[in-house]
Formats: sequence, C-alpha cells, structure tokens
Amino acid sequence: MATQKQVEFFIQRFAPLVKTQVERHGWGVVSAIVAQAGLESAWGTSSLGSLYKDDSCFNFWGMKWKDGCGCDYKEFKTKEQNKDGSYITIVAKFRKYKNS
Repeated sequence: MATQKQVEFFIQRFAPLVKTQVERHGWGVVSAIVAQAGLESAWGTSSLGSLYKDDSCFNFWGMKWKDGCGCDYKEFKTKEQNKDGSYITIVAKFRKYKNS
C-alpha cells in the first residue's frame, strides 16, 4: 500500500505528463486517467509501474509487449490464471513507454 507521500509524489510527477497528452490527443479527463493509473500501479510503487531512475519509461496499466507495437519492453515475472482457476508464474514482456 502506498503512503500518502508516495501518492502525492505520483500525482505531482504524472499529472503534468497526462495533461500534455490529453491536450495533444483530445483524450478524456486528466484526473480520471491519473486516478486509474494510480490504482493500476499502486501509485507508482509496483515493479511494473515504478518510475525508472531516469524517469523515462513506465507502464502503469500492465500492457504486454508484442512485436510491432512500436516500443521497447522490459521483462517481469507475472502470474497468469489458467482456465481451472489455478495460477502459474511466467516471465512476460511488458511495454516500456517514453514519457513524452
């Protein structure tokens, strides 16, 4: 669980990036996008959602990478659910996005 300080840091760092993209692409509401990203990434504290040291790439929604998707990837261990409800741990490629 993220601390209040981590939540505030996430919002301060991520909201301006979202605002830029909303204006550029005509997307929805900044606050809704920031809130969803915060929930999906435990406010930037999950392994996949963490802001990298250079602040250049992050994947707050857990989008998996596939050939031809136009971005680089980072591999993480993740759990996938089988049809019978059981889980297995695999190594999957997740998209790595630039912050601009």
